[in-house]
Amino acid sequence: MKKLKVDWLKAKRDFLLDYSMSLKDVADKYGFSYSKIKKISAGRDWYQDKKQIQKLLSDTLMKEVEFRIKDRLIEEIRKNKPSLGEKYLKRREQGFKRILRTINI
Repeated sequence: MKKLKVDWLKAKRDFLLDYSMSLKDVADKYGFSYSKIKKISAGRDWYQDKKQIQKLLSDTLMKEVEFRIKDRLIEEIRKNKPSLGEKYLKRREQGFKRILRTINI
């Protein structure tokens, strides 16, 4: 019987970077058994790596949302109240940061 040559780095990359891809999906895509991929992934901590990547992506996206909201708020304040100084804007920004911390964003 001919042995399949599997590009494990490519299989792992597919698994890690596609949020919805399961080990079963990887096995189907590369044409080997689920038990084989399960054994390989367990020995190489694929699930732990996937969790870390997903957390990093989530944290990065939340920071991006925070920056965009902050920029819009500051722009609205400047547009609606141009006479207010930077001190006021700084105070508003600090209040905004407190709100974000409170709701864990």
